[in-house]
Amino acid sequence: MSEYETSAKHYDSLLFLALHRLRKQILKEVKSLKPEKLIDLCCGTGNQLKILHRKGIKNTYGVDISEDMLAVAAKGSGANCKLEDATATSYQENEFDVAIISFALHEKPFEVAQGIVAEALRLVKEGGKIIIVDYVFDNSAKPLGKKAVTFIEQNAGDEHYANFMAFNNYGGLAKLIDDKKIEKEKRYHFGATVMRIYKV
Repeated sequence: MSEYETSAKHYDSLLFLALHRLRKQILKEVKSLKPEKLIDLCCGTGNQLKILHRKGIKNTYGVDISEDMLAVAAKGSGANCKLEDATATSYQENEFDVAIISFALHEKPFEVAQGIVAEALRLVKEGGKIIIVDYVFDNSAKPLGKKAVTFIEQNAGDEHYANFMAFNNYGGLAKLIDDKKIEKEKRYHFGATVMRIYKV
């Protein structure tokens, strides 16, 4: 059984309340950036791409390695997603204005997370942006937020939880991408979740 075989069909409905504000904020930021071409690395069910499409953001693409998630993405319109490894896509260097990586890095082994960030940096042209949404357990994260996120991750499976704990232990986003590239940050879930826009 694949990691998402059971959860993929219910992923968006189960996490709607937790992710709704974030999805809207990503939409707002993308609209302000006015990209000619955008990619969502580890696009999952394609929900974010569908939201962007409904609001007039075209020429968007997504990749994911979960066939179960992509089966959900294929339903409806606006999620132009395909089965590819987000660490080594078939797209050209400097092909995109914006890349999104949403809640993907914390659940991967360090080398894989590092590879996804490296691929985003390869794909996005100079002057473009990378939008990353993930957990950051620093001094700005409230204890309640940390507890809630940890509870969710504990119930996501042993391997998922182990990678999440390792992500926090090795320093998370600060270890994966240079903080000097941060252009904007917003916090959610009692400060335990960040949306960061990095400049390339």
